[in-house]
Amino acid sequence: MFNDFEEIFRRYYPAVLRFVMSLVKSRHDAEDIAQEVFSALWPKRDIWMDNPDIDRYIYRTARYMTIDHLRQKSLKSTFSIDGVAYSDYIDSLMDDYDALDPLI
Repeated sequence: MFNDFEEIFRRYYPAVLRFVMSLVKSRHDAEDIAQEVFSALWPKRDIWMDNPDIDRYIYRTARYMTIDHLRQKSLKSTFSIDGVAYSDYIDSLMDDYDALDPLI
């Protein structure tokens, strides 16, 4: 059915973006996820080349990537220490750490 990846992208990207945005409620996050969907699809030529069910594959991939994004976002908000996100806390600890300290 499809021989050109650009054709697939043009046809499905707007709908995938709307689908993802309806779930994540953030245009920026939805654009990132939609781009990831098509970036993951691009190297899999055997999947998108002449596949009449490519839409099913694309939407399934979008759904899984969106769920993964929401899980990661939930975990980040769950782990906080004194109102500071856990990842920010770890980053602040690493900023104070000097690799030479144990040697000195």
